[in-house]
Amino acid sequence: MILGIDEAGRGAVVGPLVIAGVWWSTQNVARLRKLGVQDSKAFKGGHVEADEARRATCCTIAAEAPDTVVRAASA
Repeated sequence: MILGIDEAGRGAVVGPLVIAGVWWSTQNVARLRKLGVQDSKAFKGGHVEADEARRATCCTIAAEAPDTVVRAASA
């Protein structure tokens, strides 16, 4: 199992800080690597349209994760 953690937020003026953690099986990690996932914001190679399709596939894979936690913190 591999734990992936990411956050999104632009500061108290724009909105809350959102943090997510996902436990990934090694099988799902292999599937994500085949999609070119290196970073939450970028894919290896490809075009915008392909990235949108890959993001949708990533969401499907994430839904299969055995444990996902999302938390939001306001200013």
